[in-house]
Amino acid sequence: GLYLAPYLALIRQYSKAPVILRAHNVEYMLWKRRTQERTGLKKWWFASLTKKLHAFEIHFLKQVDGIAAITADDAAYFKTQTHVPVAVITFAMPIPEVKAVIPEVGSIFHLGAMDWQPNRDGVRWLVREVWPIVLKEKPAAKLHLAGRYLQVDDPEFKGKNIILDGEVDDAHAYMQQKSIQLIPLHAGGGMRVKLIEGMALQKAIVATSIGAEGVSGKHNHEFLIADDATTFAQAIVLLLNNPEHATALGNNARKYVQEQFERKKITEFLLQFYTRIINPS
Repeated sequence: GLYLAPYLALIRQYSKAPVILRAHNVEYMLWKRRTQERTGLKKWWFASLTKKLHAFEIHFLKQVDGIAAITADDAAYFKTQTHVPVAVITFAMPIPEVKAVIPEVGSIFHLGAMDWQPNRDGVRWLVREVWPIVLKEKPAAKLHLAGRYLQVDDPEFKGKNIILDGEVDDAHAYMQQKSIQLIPLHAGGGMRVKLIEGMALQKAIVATSIGAEGVSGKHNHEFLIADDATTFAQAIVLLLNNPEHATALGNNARKYVQEQFERKKITEFLLQFYTRIINPS
């Protein structure tokens, strides 16, 4: 990863093995997006850090022997910055079993670590701007929030019909008890693991474009995409009013994950890439 870049010279000193960058994100792009959300002195400071990180990242890209990008968009960017081999080696996972659990009808949830700032910013937007619109249409709707470092009494996320479940012991069990998953991100890069996990568990999902970034599924087929508060709220209401559509989205999503993210298949791609690095002829 990029944060091990300072050790590259030391690695080269003691090993002749090829060095591959496993790029989970285009790191400078994460900071660029966060800069756009800031104002005043914070905006200047974030812009300064972004510029330095961009230069550092470009320099490092040219020092490795290959780059394993996690998304096609990231791979396309890396190919414009360096001549080393680049491959798309996406996130892989064992496909979880969908247990015979009947989810709470119309239960809406977000599950994500709250020590990651894009998650925190996204949930704040969800609570303050999206949720009041949903409640106007569906006064009885309930929003569950859970994740690492989420306090059950966090005043930032309290609101009408909002339940703060805090950190859960079993993420998959928690997700299977709920119906509709929300990915309200406006910053970040790479791929959303919780999105893929939700798709694998047949969840109906509403995500922003950035929340679904790196996944080639289609709007209104594997999930719903909405970027402004009104449209995001309308998508949630649509699924609450049409459980059959929510079920269809979940079924399509699981099939997509089975085809695209199965671990054995991705491992074969990775081994082929390593072989190409070692034997370029």
